[in-house]
Amino acid sequence: MFWAVILIGFGIVISNQMVELETLGLDKAAAQALVDAERSTTQELRLTYEAHMSYSFIEQVARERLGFIRADEIIFINDAN
Repeated sequence: MFWAVILIGFGIVISNQMVELETLGLDKAAAQALVDAERSTTQELRLTYEAHMSYSFIEQVARERLGFIRADEIIFINDAN
């Protein structure tokens, strides 16, 4: 009888540990999916940053928004309007 109680106790402990391991496994998979998604977002942001830090992009923004011109360019102003 004593051994039966011990075996049942061990069975309960082992089954609880198996359930906990399954739960941790699912949590690990969810965390890994989140990490993968964040890595993808980080890569996209890095590519966007690199594109916006290129000389041609900076020049385009300076021309369009700030009206900058190059030193060798000639500007014609039309006062007819």
